[in-house]
Amino acid sequence: MKRLVFYFLILLFAVWGGLKIAADPGYLLISYQKNTIEMPVWFAAVGIVLAFFIFYFLLRLVSHISSLRARIRAWNRQRRVRRAWQRTHRGFIALAAGEWALAESDLIRAVKYTDTPILNYLAAARAAQGQNKIAQRDEYLAKIAAKGRLPELALGLTQAQLQLDQHQYEQALATLQQLQHLAPKHTPLLLLLKQTYIHLHDWSSLEILFPQLEKYNVLSSNDLQKLQIKIYEGLLRSASKQKGDSIALVWQRIPKELRLQADLFNLYLPYISQQDHQEAEKIIRNSLHNAESLLKAQPNDADLLFTLGGLCMRSQLWGKARSYFEASLNLAPQKPVTYFELAKLCEQLGETDKAMDTYRRGLALCSTK
Repeated sequence: MKRLVFYFLILLFAVWGGLKIAADPGYLLISYQKNTIEMPVWFAAVGIVLAFFIFYFLLRLVSHISSLRARIRAWNRQRRVRRAWQRTHRGFIALAAGEWALAESDLIRAVKYTDTPILNYLAAARAAQGQNKIAQRDEYLAKIAAKGRLPELALGLTQAQLQLDQHQYEQALATLQQLQHLAPKHTPLLLLLKQTYIHLHDWSSLEILFPQLEKYNVLSSNDLQKLQIKIYEGLLRSASKQKGDSIALVWQRIPKELRLQADLFNLYLPYISQQDHQEAEKIIRNSLHNAESLLKAQPNDADLLFTLGGLCMRSQLWGKARSYFEASLNLAPQKPVTYFELAKLCEQLGETDKAMDTYRRGLALCSTK
């Protein structure tokens, strides 16, 4: 309705204007220097209106062309983003399938237009390592660091894990040691440190790290005990290659409850036997007494029974040694070492046939593993 009224008013204005022009057309004179232009007023008015509309439509055309170029650029960018997402998706699938070269190519080609460049560089670093392109891997990690959008701890742990996977243990240790001041309680960091020290056979550093592993519950109690035994076993082996009382000093650091462990006890006993036979016999008797006391609380502990069998053999308590070894085998018949120790005992007692049969049973277990 409003539009109809608007058109009607325009029509009235046109009729009124036409009548006015017909009654008095008038004229317009334009003079510039010696040149003059004369025309009816209505002609000049129509010309001005036409010029206005022409100028208006030219502006609209320029604006439309500019917006068209912007829309084309936006469409091209959207197409690139969509293609980058497809390449990233394909790259991660290739990475999972172990197709390292394809994964690296797709991930890096997509990195410019993806909204997850950090993830692309991380995955590309793994793909480069899969191809043994270590320098390229480090370059991708450096680009992540340059962007500064990934926390130092996360980047460092990733780098250390890649270095460990590549058996670059010294480099991994250097990376992890730089991170220790950032997060001394961080479980993944402590686990990687533990793993690195084990690979390097750095038992002294691992011994220093052990209280932190224990304090922050990084490992279960059972795994902690296994690790502690491994640490002191490594320290005893290293000390046995040195002169002086190094091995005795290590033995003094071992908690008393661990000294009954056969792996540790058997490493220390040859040393002390060479130094002091009476002291060796004293240690064996005390260890045997302690172990038999523990057996009352743990009657079904196959490892403890095995340890007792070894102690009795060293004390030449042949009958008790046989009983302990056989009891250990009843609880854990899959351990070849127990068969071998029992076979040695049978040889000591002159039971050759029994010894050979026991050796064969132990060897059969070894061949199946």
